[in-house]
Amino acid sequence: MKTVIVIILSFFLIQVWAPPAGKHITKEQSYQFTLLTNPNYRTYYQLIKAVVHVESKGNDSAYNAKEGAVGAFQIRQCRVDHFNRLQGTNYILEDFYNYDLSLECFLFFAQGKSFEKAAKSWNGSGKLTIIYWDKVQSQLAQL
Repeated sequence: MKTVIVIILSFFLIQVWAPPAGKHITKEQSYQFTLLTNPNYRTYYQLIKAVVHVESKGNDSAYNAKEGAVGAFQIRQCRVDHFNRLQGTNYILEDFYNYDLSLECFLFFAQGKSFEKAAKSWNGSGKLTIIYWDKVQSQLAQL
């Protein structure tokens, strides 16, 4: 019975959030749909907001020439390569200017981790991750 209810609710949510024919879905509608349907998104919602603010201040078009990092989550080629290898995909770096794809990548690497471990591993490794975590924590405190 629970399965039937979940299926019916899923179809309802898809109908509610699906854009009308010929219309584009807005960025905000996309986020809201993800929030309602992806349990990892709900779990990491506050962390996502903090990381995106620290990385790019929410700029989907951000580019860091020094690191070759792109998009709201500031994804680098090594992350793309790792994601592709683990997921069996063939994305290129420029694909990650797309917020939804970048979010999918972030959630893939964050799943099952505490906020601290997810943020530090997103940033890389070493002592600089402590400074990065402090910045993320500061943003979390402001949310």
